[in-house]
Amino acid sequence: MIDDLTHAAERIAEANKRLRDATAEALGHESIDSAGKSFQERWEHGTKKIAEAAEKMVEGLEQTRNDYLAVEAAVAQMFTMDGAGDAPTPGGSSESADGAIARGLEG
Repeated sequence: MIDDLTHAAERIAEANKRLRDATAEALGHESIDSAGKSFQERWEHGTKKIAEAAEKMVEGLEQTRNDYLAVEAAVAQMFTMDGAGDAPTPGGSSESADGAIARGLEG
C-alpha cells in the first residue's frame, strides 16, 4: 500500500508536468494547446492536493508500520521463555518480528 501510494503521487506529478510543458506543436493545434492549458490550470490544484494527500498517507502508514513493529517486539519480549529473545508465536505461526501487518502495509 505504501509503495502504491508513493508511485501514485509520483505519476500525478509527472502527468501535471507533461501537461504543463505541452506546446501547440506537441498537441497538434493551437486550439488544442489552449484547451490543454485551460484544463491543466483547472485541475492542477486538485491533482496536487491528491498527490499531497497520498504523500501524507504514506507517512502515516510508515509510522503505523513502525508502531506495529515496536508493539510486536515488546509483546514478544514479554513472552520470552528462555531469556534469549526467543518468544513463542501465538497460534503456532512462524511470523517473524516484522509481522504480517507490517508487510501488508508495505506493499
